[in-house]
Amino acid sequence: MGSVLVTAAIPAERPRRSARVLRAVLGTAKGLAVRAVTPHKASLSRLADMPLTALGTAGINFAAFHVGHGWGWLVTGVSLIVVEHLIADEG
Repeated sequence: MGSVLVTAAIPAERPRRSARVLRAVLGTAKGLAVRAVTPHKASLSRLADMPLTALGTAGINFAAFHVGHGWGWLVTGVSLIVVEHLIADEG
């Protein structure tokens, strides 16, 4: 007549890694992520010294995205390289 579906719970194995090791790995990953996205103070001060260049770069990027996405990404890449060159330490 009707079909019967039978399910059974299978106990999972305990993880072999301890919680302490997992916390250490996650803590290290978090520390690296925070360091990667925290801007360098010298870069921020150099950007503050040239606000018109930073705003001009943003305006060029905005305009380029209205022409076409391909051109927008190209201009964004070039702009990022130019800004990085401008804020780089001398010597």
